[in-house]
Amino acid sequence: DGGTGTWVNIPENKNWHGTQTTTLTFTAINSRARYMYRVIATNDAGETISNEISLTIGTAPEPATLPEFTTQPTNQMANLGDDVAFTAEASGDPTYQWQYDGGTGEWVNIPENKNWHGTQTNTLTFSATTSRSKQSYRVVATNAAGETISDVVTLSLAAKPEFTTQPTDQMVPAGETVTFTAEANGDATYQWQYDGGTGTWTNIPENKNWHGTKTTTLTFSATTSRAKQSYRVIATNIAGETISDEVHLSLATKPVFTTQPAGYAVALATTVTFTAEADGNPTYQWQYDGGTGEWVNIPENKNWHGTTTNTLTFTATASRARQSYRVIASNTVGETISDVIQFTLVTNIVIDGVTYQPLTETTCAVISYSGTETSFTIPETVEGYTVTEIGAAAFKDNTELTSIDLPDTIEIIRTQAFMGCTSLATMN
Repeated sequence: DGGTGTWVNIPENKNWHGTQTTTLTFTAINSRARYMYRVIATNDAGETISNEISLTIGTAPEPATLPEFTTQPTNQMANLGDDVAFTAEASGDPTYQWQYDGGTGEWVNIPENKNWHGTQTNTLTFSATTSRSKQSYRVVATNAAGETISDVVTLSLAAKPEFTTQPTDQMVPAGETVTFTAEANGDATYQWQYDGGTGTWTNIPENKNWHGTKTTTLTFSATTSRAKQSYRVIATNIAGETISDEVHLSLATKPVFTTQPAGYAVALATTVTFTAEADGNPTYQWQYDGGTGEWVNIPENKNWHGTTTNTLTFTATASRARQSYRVIASNTVGETISDVIQFTLVTNIVIDGVTYQPLTETTCAVISYSGTETSFTIPETVEGYTVTEIGAAAFKDNTELTSIDLPDTIEIIRTQAFMGCTSLATMN
């Protein structure tokens, strides 16, 4: 009916098909959308007219596309027995099916029952158990175009945080920035605290004076009052809290020498040792002045040892005995220069044909014998030096020596000291 109220039989031709069957087909055009349509079913008993219908021409639907996850599920941590929720969201009007893999590589659809809830929705919930923490989880989103699989996620049973990095004491000049850093595992949150000496720990608020009070790193300006406080951080997760080591701030000052280097007398070709010590966590640099008034940093090499430590060692020579020495202690605040020192060379001591060589300020060694006595005693001390050593080859090839008494102060007898002493029968 073209709108006149008159119904016209549709002829079978190239434009209309199946006009006398159960199914009518034709091409949708605007003019045909203005018609009403019906069909008459007829048999020997008569005819029956169907409902009237019409054609509406619209835009063809777009073909379906695969679901695309706009929200992927994420790993979860829960206490034993707590509820766990994995959530995902995908475009494309999909249906969902959650799955688990127990470690075999085979993914199994999770059934909806008293243990598992929302298995065919975008949110899966269940109770945390040890066995379920050993499984992996994912969700399959499906529509007419096909299916898309989400990221694989896991459940971890919560444990109290454990510090992998403890905060450490800091030394900073007044007015400079102090940084305390800590790190804990277990998906922790943080809260820094201080104790002003009362034994009561107070949460540090985040404000213009304190920064990062709820992070792994606390920063603030060093002041005298803050140097009198102790600091710590509490790491917290769903399983509980763990308290870090207690740390302190010290205000840095220029190094102060607690031990000044000192000069002394040594024998030629022996080792000279100068030692100093300063507080303030300093670095050291030894220097010498050859008499010009110009101080030169001593390089570390085969002749000089420990030039950037608190102890300098080198071999005593005549030229080095004419030099002056000092050490500079430096830290972030500044530097301090030690006392100026020198060493002096001492000459050997010869008594009754025995030659004694000073080793230190207080000790000496027997280094040779040119006398004619066949029996004699080495004294414990010689001109204020304690005799502690018989030098290498000191009495070598002395075939006249028959007896010698050594003092209890002898600590070392060097190689070949009495080699070739064929008549030596007694040594006490």
